Amino acid sequence: MEIGPLDPSAQLGLFETETAIAHAMHAHSDADVIQCGFAFPTLDDYPSLPFAAVMAELRSPDAPRNGQVVVVAPAGNEQSASVYCPPRSRM
Repeated sequence: MEIGPLDPSAQLGLFETETAIAHAMHAHSDADVIQCGFAFPTLDDYPSLPFAAVMAELRSPDAPRNGQVVVVAPAGNEQSASVYCPPRSRM
């Protein structure tokens, strides 16, 4: 499924949702594992700014777990090469 152009209010809604989830991940940065029960393709293959920021914070040696928290998310099942968020990367 391709996402077409979004009007500014829809873009703001997506950003607010991503920000709220990233905030919740940050609030639990002292956990061993953060499990995200979702994964979504990013718009135009650009990374989600809120997720990129929280993932960088979780990887930081100054983070509560010294950058060692594990973030687990579904890999997706759409047979797509699109960039997904949370990113499919090893922490």
